[in-house]
Amino acid sequence: MEWPKLSNLDIQTSRKVCLAYLPILRLYEIGTPKKGDFVFVSAASGVIGQIVGQFVKLAGCYVVGSAGSKEKEKEQNLDAALKRCFPEGIDIFYDIVGGKMLDAVLVNI
Repeated sequence: MEWPKLSNLDIQTSRKVCLAYLPILRLYEIGTPKKGDFVFVSAASGVIGQIVGQFVKLAGCYVVGSAGSKEKEKEQNLDAALKRCFPEGIDIFYDIVGGKMLDAVLVNI
């Protein structure tokens, strides 16, 4: 199989692919996931969150992701929910959301 030359690619498509993978490069540069790490991904239902979740899972990590849902809205205590999912704490947090989610995770790292 011969790879297409850059000049033959649709530039808009190549931009989207590059933007999707830049956060993955940052994950491996800063987080350095290793087998057995406990990883939490906020906004895991989005494109970046899904990709990050799959990459760390392939690296052998235990991964939990959050996504908007009625159950999430019912959860009043994010700290307690994170303690249930990560009783030993969180090793890597991939943040896409910030706010209350970030505050709750920082207590559990």
